[in-house]
Amino acid sequence: AANFKSSEKSLLDRSCDEDEDLGVLASLWEVLQRVHGDFFQQEGEADVSADADVRPILRARRKGILAGVQIVFSRVFPEDLKNPEENRAWQMAESLGAKCFTK
Repeated sequence: AANFKSSEKSLLDRSCDEDEDLGVLASLWEVLQRVHGDFFQQEGEADVSADADVRPILRARRKGILAGVQIVFSRVFPEDLKNPEENRAWQMAESLGAKCFTK
């Protein structure tokens, strides 16, 4: 934890694992299982071809993270900024499914 300027001991320093049900690895495992299920439902377990691609499924899942969320970037960018949609934060929010506005 000293490397991250934190007074808390890391899980390694405490000789314990992260929470089995709520930890990062458990969350990732759930996502991987859902993506796996989506892929084989789409492709068919026996019909997976060499050119099958999981990336469209990942893009669709990513788009769902902020689906239905509206983000207003007021006072974030200068008012005279011509293309706020070129900002990295704006692009990230849209890639996750949010609708972005300046007002």
